[in-house]
Amino acid sequence: MPLHDRDYMRADDDRPGPSITLPVSPLSLLLYVMGGVFVVQHLFGYWMEPVGEGRFIPRGGVSIEDLQGGRYGGVLTSLFVHGGFLHFAANALLIFFCGRFIQRHLGGKAMLAIFFLGGLVGTALELGTRYGAMVYQPDSPLAAVSANSVLLGASTGAFALLFAFTTMAPFQEIWTFLPIRLYARTLGLAMILVTGAFALAQFLGVGLPESLANVAHFGHLGGALAGIFYMRAAGAGGSPPDRRQLTRERLEREFSKGRFRLGEDGDGDPWGAPFRPAKRKPQGAAGAEVQEIERPPAETLAEKADRVLDKIREQGKDSLTEAERRILDQFRRQLQREEGRKR
Repeated sequence: MPLHDRDYMRADDDRPGPSITLPVSPLSLLLYVMGGVFVVQHLFGYWMEPVGEGRFIPRGGVSIEDLQGGRYGGVLTSLFVHGGFLHFAANALLIFFCGRFIQRHLGGKAMLAIFFLGGLVGTALELGTRYGAMVYQPDSPLAAVSANSVLLGASTGAFALLFAFTTMAPFQEIWTFLPIRLYARTLGLAMILVTGAFALAQFLGVGLPESLANVAHFGHLGGALAGIFYMRAAGAGGSPPDRRQLTRERLEREFSKGRFRLGEDGDGDPWGAPFRPAKRKPQGAAGAEVQEIERPPAETLAEKADRVLDKIREQGKDSLTEAERRILDQFRRQLQREEGRKR
């Protein structure tokens, strides 16, 4: 559909009313629910099940026995229940960093869809593998620990978000805890290889300490595959990210949600570059050269529009200044010209 035919390009009288927005983003809501469940269970002791003298495990997980008994609610609740603080903190950090990137460029609905799809696929693969081991290899080490095991934690959804991110932006540079920078695709490949090795060792019952033997490695693989296939189905992956295209998609999404109209006087560069390179080297009082200060490159129009869209998401469209509205108007008209050249 041409850009000028879309609803946010029409006159004000032809548009629907303003959309309703949540007071918090979907990512924040997801993390709040996870954190609230953790506090209620581990700090206040509610919804916990005794498993021995002085020992408790959180309720809300899912097991093979639950599914055989028709109790399917655990497939959803298990994504918000964690066994301890480190388990919760690791998943929350992964969801925050990867989910924020996906929500920023694809929207909160897509971020939640990836999370819950990864949780569903990961849970199915983990419990399906354990059930298969119990039926077809009852003497295997995996079958021995599968009968009474309970699956809990958001790691399947977190892995889906991680691999959706690495598929969407494979050449995004990532700083690790070590002084090393990696491409996102390198991190994803390393995680797949390590998780696959752990899953194989768990299936064979060799080479894993007790702390890793009870981890849902097949669930992690399932979540990873869900994230990859979701983004592949959306047409992402395989080439460096095009910031112009990402900003274009965000601009169109914000226009369609915000239902606001920009001014018509969008000529010029209202923000401008913070520094301009000198045309010649300055001279000191005695004719000696003065060392130039290295200046950062000027922002592109797509980067400026991206920054304005961040402000809309955080503070709402009414917070925009006239200069910021002109930036979006410039970028919109630039996209119109590009579409006109393509036709």
